[in-house]
Amino acid sequence: MKNQTLEFTSMPTLRYRNLLSIRNGGKGVPYGGHGEPRADGEANYVFFNLKTDPGQLNSVPELKRDPALLSLARVLNAADSGFFSVGSTSSAIAGSDGHRWSGYLEFAINSKAGVADAASYFSL
Repeated sequence: MKNQTLEFTSMPTLRYRNLLSIRNGGKGVPYGGHGEPRADGEANYVFFNLKTDPGQLNSVPELKRDPALLSLARVLNAADSGFFSVGSTSSAIAGSDGHRWSGYLEFAINSKAGVADAASYFSL
């Protein structure tokens, strides 16, 4: 499936790029990771079940440093939400064209039948 890009401009000086991609393959939940460093120097953190324990939102390192990602995680993992978060990352990026903050939040449909059926995600 080809990735589609949607761009939204909230103010003339701020641009956001929101991407939704679906890939073949799987991810075990909860996945491993016990704080050991990854190749980028960050630690590979463990899975936090934010759906059943939203009090852990403040325990996720990347959510502590990214208020926008924290807000998204709070909404996706709310009791009345049909989703739950699976993983995330967020960091500052310095490049030749300037500096930016970039990250992602992986999510899944909060349904045993829906999460296993890729067609459930197509309408998103």
